[in-house]
Amino acid sequence: MPLVIGDIHGCHRQLNDLLALLSPSSNTPIITLGDYIDRGPDTKGVIDTLIALGPQLIHLKGNHDVFMEQARTDSAMYDFWLQPMVGGQETLDAYGGHLDNVPDAHWQFLASAKLYHELDDFICVHGGLDPKVPLAQQSPEVLLNLRFQHAKKHCSGKTIICGHTRQIDGKPKLRRNTLCIDTNVFGGGYLTAFDTQQHIIYQVDENSQCQQFPFSIS
Repeated sequence: MPLVIGDIHGCHRQLNDLLALLSPSSNTPIITLGDYIDRGPDTKGVIDTLIALGPQLIHLKGNHDVFMEQARTDSAMYDFWLQPMVGGQETLDAYGGHLDNVPDAHWQFLASAKLYHELDDFICVHGGLDPKVPLAQQSPEVLLNLRFQHAKKHCSGKTIICGHTRQIDGKPKLRRNTLCIDTNVFGGGYLTAFDTQQHIIYQVDENSQCQQFPFSIS
């Protein structure tokens, strides 16, 4: 039963609480949808915890993760990344104020992130899919940046699970065969996981309050 976790955004405590709630076995695949960094207080802790999951983790790349990678070598992107609306300063602070302090293993984690992951009935991606383009031919720009409000049923017929478009009310949303589980973890909402076999939503908030409920995708 693969479990899919939405945008974490440096919220390490919520990640630990969610993993405790899920209590996955060591052979349960855990798919994370990207945006591990920015805005929340402990990006370093988030990535350490995810790396420790080992081979059961299938981690995808988010647009914020790309910002951090580009900021390493591009001064204009570095300045953009540190703007308050982006949230890079919180990530930088988590590493003692300088990108030179980021461990090699964390750069490798970001570099090795996939752009999508396909399951029997689902396609997991950070942003979304061009509805008419086969999965293997999708543009990275679309995979990383398509917004949920532009989602349309994909030609594969599979349900898409995405993050990227923050649901301010903290509730997962379904439209046009796309389930969005970016539920405002850093802004008073929840970190969300979806059980792809049982079709159950699991959520934790900043106060370690947990909830779970069935979620129909039909």
